[in-house]
Amino acid sequence: MRVSGAVLALELVLTTAMKTVETFESLRSALREKEEVVVLTSDATVRTTLFVNNHNVSLSSSGGNWLDGLDGAQLLVITGESDVLLEDLGFRRGFSSGSGGAVSILGGATVEIVRCTITSSSADVGGAVYVSTSTLTLVESAISSNAARFGGAVYSSESTVEVADSTLSSNDGGALVATQSSHVDCKRSVFEENRKAQKGGAAIHVAKTSVVTASECVFRSNAAGGAPFDQDRNTLAVGGHVALDASTAALTKSIFEAGTADKGGAVAVTAGSSLTTAGCTFTKNAAQLGGAIAVEDHGDWTDTGSAIVDNSADMEGGGAYVTAESTFSSKHTKFSNNFPDQSFAFLMPPGAAPTDFRRGRRILSLLAAEDDQQQQQQQQRLSSSSHQSR
Repeated sequence: MRVSGAVLALELVLTTAMKTVETFESLRSALREKEEVVVLTSDATVRTTLFVNNHNVSLSSSGGNWLDGLDGAQLLVITGESDVLLEDLGFRRGFSSGSGGAVSILGGATVEIVRCTITSSSADVGGAVYVSTSTLTLVESAISSNAARFGGAVYSSESTVEVADSTLSSNDGGALVATQSSHVDCKRSVFEENRKAQKGGAAIHVAKTSVVTASECVFRSNAAGGAPFDQDRNTLAVGGHVALDASTAALTKSIFEAGTADKGGAVAVTAGSSLTTAGCTFTKNAAQLGGAIAVEDHGDWTDTGSAIVDNSADMEGGGAYVTAESTFSSKHTKFSNNFPDQSFAFLMPPGAAPTDFRRGRRILSLLAAEDDQQQQQQQQRLSSSSHQSR
């Protein structure tokens, strides 16, 4: 079992001499010499990438000091069987034309980032952090104002990622992308004002059999897409906060507020994905279809005790939009004050044209009316049975 970062740091300090460094050159030398406890005592400009390879090290700073790439250098690459603690550090203005503008974690490495700030970095994928076939734990940290084509804050491929008590905000290309069977667990964290123009999931995009869980998190003002809605457009931005593509997510006791997308202002479930929600609040989200939730292409959504309130759709499904080949089941779910549909969902057969929208709504209204009639009949039978017993 892996010890926590704090315990690891204490053990290293007790058993290993601490190396203090104050320049980029002395830091690079300490890492090359495989020092185990390194403390940065001043800001350092990173001129060429720092490497940690098959090396266990605790790297921290004495006063929240920065590693600064000046928009010209990738800051840190960690590879191999390395076990690394990054603590109380700042990473800014890292750049890579490939992956991981600030930090790249590869080839089985295990990295814990504690009380760090990563900002103003960019790459093609993983603007701040790129993780491949490795393990990342992010604790009490802030990743903001980074940019990438995919994963402005974190891009995970075939990896395990834990995010706890952290904030991911104002990242372009989405905050977190999990793909290729990655496993991501988020707890008590905030995803706010992230943007993703392609595909969607401005806070979290989950793809290719990946699994994401989130509990006690806040998702606020994340935006997918932005171009005018076009029914004939090949690619729609779906899931303002979260998008599932052939993947699975379980969201509990979390708030999803003011998300925007073409479909699913808060969450979109596509390509046979499975979504479970419990005790969540979805409010003030907006989309063309499915103000809060959109479920299509054989997706499945199960909810227990969530509130879907004050969401809106320009076309259909103010609360939720669920296509006929998809499934939705609920227990104690509250739908209230969603526009234009006050019903729990809007159903449309596969391949239906926009002209079928009104017909689909009428079918749903008839189903709702039938449910009301059945409830009234049941109440009448109970009342009649009560009178007879007297």
